[in-house]
Amino acid sequence: MRRIRDTIGLVLDLLKWPILLFLMTSFLLSRSMDALTSFSFDSITPDLLHRFGPTIVVTSLLLFVLFRNRLNFWDTFHHESVHAVVALFFFNRVVGFRVTDVHGGLTEYVGRSNWIIRLAPYFLPLVAGCVLVMAEIVESGYQAPFQHAGVVFYIIFLRGVYRQARPIQSDLQHSGILFSYGVIVLFNLMGIELMIAALSGTMSQRVMIYSDGIEQSLVLIQQITPALMQDVMIL
Repeated sequence: MRRIRDTIGLVLDLLKWPILLFLMTSFLLSRSMDALTSFSFDSITPDLLHRFGPTIVVTSLLLFVLFRNRLNFWDTFHHESVHAVVALFFFNRVVGFRVTDVHGGLTEYVGRSNWIIRLAPYFLPLVAGCVLVMAEIVESGYQAPFQHAGVVFYIIFLRGVYRQARPIQSDLQHSGILFSYGVIVLFNLMGIELMIAALSGTMSQRVMIYSDGIEQSLVLIQQITPALMQDVMIL
């Protein structure tokens, strides 16, 4: 298990830029700008706005006006919890977990770090995701409360990302500032699309769009690889 963990961490760190560029290319190739705009706005139907608009407005006002400086502990707790969960996912052993309201927090684990573990708190809405999964599991009559709770927790998550994703953060510094912001922006754009898809019942279409983008990226790599190899041979 240790060898697998270390190998995965090494590969992820060595290939972090090719991975990010591949994902960016897949995101852009998955549809034209017209199709992207059309899908995003078609999914935000009047019914969707009627159901979740008030929740979004009220939650945003509460978070950014009344409670703008009163959720530090929750932001830090969620941040460190994501570190811990993702570290466990990559076969590390968590040995320490500390959260404070003023002095931040710390997750200690034994094993090998990688950029996904370091940056996950900035793009993985753990609580909102779990709540929305529950919304899909429960009976249809009980879905609405879970969906609204998911929206609330997702807005709280985005607020936390906005407050925490600063260049002084060691997570970003260790992963590279430019690379980190590329990951954070790309993955949060995808997260917003997935949130809209989950609430509008168009998740299967969104997954198909992303799958198509990955296939197109692979085809593009197959097309340009021979030309690149030829140029290398010439040099």
